[in-house]
Amino acid sequence: TLALGANVTVAGNLDVNDPAATLTSGVTLTTTGSGTIDFAGTVDGGQDLTVASAGTTTFTGNVGGSTPLGDATGAAVTINSTGLTTFNGTLVATSGITGSGDVRFNENVTLSAGDTATTLNGSVTLDGLIFNSAGNATLGDAAADTLTISTAAVTVKTPGATLAIPSNVTINDGLALTLGDGGATAISASGTIQGAAGGSVDSDLVVNTTGTASFTGAIGGGNQFRNLTVTQSGGATFGAAVTSTGGTVLLSDTDGTKVIEFDGLLTAPTLTTAAQDYALNLDGGSTITNAVTLTNTGAVRIGDASGDTNTFTGGLTATAPASLSLAGTIASTNQAISLGDGDTALTLTADTDVSAGNGVITLGGAVDGAHGLTLTTTGTANVDGVIGGTTPITSLTSNTGGTLDLGANVSVAGNVDVNDDVTLASAVTLTTTGGGTVDFAGTVNGARNLTLAAAGATVFNGTVGNSAAIGTGTGAGLTINSTGTTSFEDTLQTASGITQADGAGAVTFKGDVTTAAGDTATTLNGNVVLDGLTFNAGGASTFGSAGTDEVTLSTAAVIISDTNNAGVTVNAKVDGAQAFTVNSGGAVALNGVIGGTAAPTSLTTNTGGTLALGANVTVAGNLDVN
Repeated sequence: TLALGANVTVAGNLDVNDPAATLTSGVTLTTTGSGTIDFAGTVDGGQDLTVASAGTTTFTGNVGGSTPLGDATGAAVTINSTGLTTFNGTLVATSGITGSGDVRFNENVTLSAGDTATTLNGSVTLDGLIFNSAGNATLGDAAADTLTISTAAVTVKTPGATLAIPSNVTINDGLALTLGDGGATAISASGTIQGAAGGSVDSDLVVNTTGTASFTGAIGGGNQFRNLTVTQSGGATFGAAVTSTGGTVLLSDTDGTKVIEFDGLLTAPTLTTAAQDYALNLDGGSTITNAVTLTNTGAVRIGDASGDTNTFTGGLTATAPASLSLAGTIASTNQAISLGDGDTALTLTADTDVSAGNGVITLGGAVDGAHGLTLTTTGTANVDGVIGGTTPITSLTSNTGGTLDLGANVSVAGNVDVNDDVTLASAVTLTTTGGGTVDFAGTVNGARNLTLAAAGATVFNGTVGNSAAIGTGTGAGLTINSTGTTSFEDTLQTASGITQADGAGAVTFKGDVTTAAGDTATTLNGNVVLDGLTFNAGGASTFGSAGTDEVTLSTAAVIISDTNNAGVTVNAKVDGAQAFTVNSGGAVALNGVIGGTAAPTSLTTNTGGTLALGANVTVAGNLDVN
């Protein structure tokens, strides 16, 4: 047995071959001229040890196994060697260890708190062990250093303290580095974390702490890296790109008041979130190959700027989170994207484009936020939640080639451009403010009532109600409260009457109009343009609320008729150099001036009903009252 009670300096090698060495006082061991230090046996003693070897230093036996090194004041072990220091056995100390040289630990390291943190300012190799420090620990002091995980899996933990890793981390093939063991280790890693260069794709990182975890260097990407698992955290932030090659990013749990945030690009074959109440932010964009179902029940943010792109190649389902914040492009490759439900509302925090190729898009929750929304799919886009009910969005756009199923009210502080066909899945009120226009490029169908309240012009370019008449038959099938003009460029069919509010903008009908009887008459209380068509009402119809309103006849002959002898009333003045026919087996009342400005070329009424004339009539042709 060797008892060391004073400093030793050797201009050569220091070889301690005794099976045991005991420190009886604080000791500094120094070699010069490339001299090595070698302990063949164990080292114990409640004293501090400093090694300053010009060559390598090797502890073959356990260090501090019987009596932990250090007196708990200052560093228990200080490594100032220029060569590599290797601990082949366990190391137990009453305080932290410090040093500037490279060090390798091949067995467990257990460090009490003492009064000095562990600070290893060189490269560190951990070889299949548990590194447990009760005090703060720093492994490496710059990216030029390397923390290498070698031979077997490694756990590094500092329960109740901090763990800083400024160095780059290399995890050798088939190994996992676990940071924390479920206790409150506060983690900060600023270097890169990679698999071994040229190795197989099976290096993993596990975060398991109730403390915060911050990673500001890239993870994966440069070299082979497989799985990232957040078993637990008190909030985890990944500030640079995270790339999983052939593996999974598994987010098991985090404090329900905290967030797992990816500020850099997240790339992985699989993203899995456990059904826990943590929040998730994908702020740096993402590319996930397989279908993703977000089952965490905290808030989720997908993008935080309009330039972000989050691509879920296999599709995305996000109906479990408490809320969704959306920005930028959210895309799939011909797969379904389902966002929100009755319990999960959506907020736009920047202009947002949901793009699914030919996949189905479903907006199941309410959508709010003063930004634009674009829905891009050649499949079906389902709008099941109210859009803009609390905070109107600034624009709504859909692409050509698909179908937009509208199942809820829409409020837009700007323009609505619907470039594909529309099906009404529920009663819908479409509102725009700020002069916002509405443009339907395709057809509109659906046995649901539609209300328009647009501040700007509304144009229906395709047929309306051609395959499924608009309306339920109860209440007005179509209600026009818009202050802007409304134009139907093709035919219009409704299951009940049409109502135009007094003071609403002018309505132009350019194709035949057919309204079923329903339970509500047609009442057009503003200006109307009838452009060479037949207006066939299943119930009573009224044009104009007073003689100051105007019905303009344009382009070709106009016929107003009814199919149930319910009667036609024209309170508005009528102008336009076109033939004008009013057919009803019921009562016809012409109460406004006809031809006062531009006389019709003829006026004809059919047989079988009655005619009440309440104002002057001027016709540039025949007047036939049958």
